[in-house]
Amino acid sequence: MRRKVAQAARQHSSCIDEYDFSQGPLELRREIAKLYFRRGLNVSPDDIIITNGCLEAIMLTLKSVAPPGCTVLVETPTYFCFLELLRFHGYDVCEVPASTETGIDLACLEQTLDSCDIGAAILMPCFQNPTGACIPDAGKKILADLFAHRQIPVIEDDIYGELAFDETNPSPLKAFDKKDLVITCSSFSKTLSTGLRVGWLINGRFREKILDSKAIQFISSPLINAYAAANYLVEENYERHIFRLKRAFEYQLVTLFEKILAFFPDGTKISNPAGGFILWVQLPDYVDSTELFRGLIEKGINIAPGSMFCSQGSFRNFMRMNCGFGDSPESDQALATLAEMIREKR
Repeated sequence: MRRKVAQAARQHSSCIDEYDFSQGPLELRREIAKLYFRRGLNVSPDDIIITNGCLEAIMLTLKSVAPPGCTVLVETPTYFCFLELLRFHGYDVCEVPASTETGIDLACLEQTLDSCDIGAAILMPCFQNPTGACIPDAGKKILADLFAHRQIPVIEDDIYGELAFDETNPSPLKAFDKKDLVITCSSFSKTLSTGLRVGWLINGRFREKILDSKAIQFISSPLINAYAAANYLVEENYERHIFRLKRAFEYQLVTLFEKILAFFPDGTKISNPAGGFILWVQLPDYVDSTELFRGLIEKGINIAPGSMFCSQGSFRNFMRMNCGFGDSPESDQALATLAEMIREKR
């Protein structure tokens, strides 16, 4: 990626002195469209907008389709940044339960949509953070139809969508969208480079409104980084890279799974995701993961307590474990310290 950034700077040196008022380089939008075609979504490059990461794509979309003050539906548990984003911008939050196997509870979702005035939803159908759940295709179809029937926009965070452990990555929710109400957001942060900050969103229905919002709030995305990502996708073997990355994440996830089973007390339950690199761990009832977090921080060890992932203070005895890093003596020692602190809570 360093080589591709240098190459892009040579090829497009004028970009250093220019704003990009467009949707982003056509070369990159074409390559992103190809990635989604392999996952069952036929999308035009004209419906793709390049952003500064996935979270910017989500924020731009949210403020374009739902005014502050309205109610936004999310899964519970959900990614804690969604909750912070909604609070900061003045949205009310409506939470619908989700399982670690099949994702959001569709029956509860339908009841909520019938009884509450929902302005939009932010969902993560593929390898959800923090549960790791992936909604089956049949469930995605029902989900898309529920929102389409009520004309409610859905912001789909698809950032883990390419990280299935089997050979075929799951279709995004937008592949089942008949009314162009799903806005798919993602980035290369989990696959190519965290620091590159190249993200995108996919939608035609709200495209012009989102572009106007982008111009007003952010003016432009970094063009050099966008061209660097395009160069990589065109010139390198991205599929081979993703294959190796998925194998590494799978190994790291299984390894941590087995260590938790071996070292943590009886009663511990662990999610078993088929992709991504997140484990959702349920500890025995007597354990408060927020207390664990405070004690571990003093030792230079960081965990994500379950209460971060909801707005009601639930999931007190849950925590999220990140398997995105390889084995090391330091990580093994940190896990042993965590296990010992849990045993001391008895």
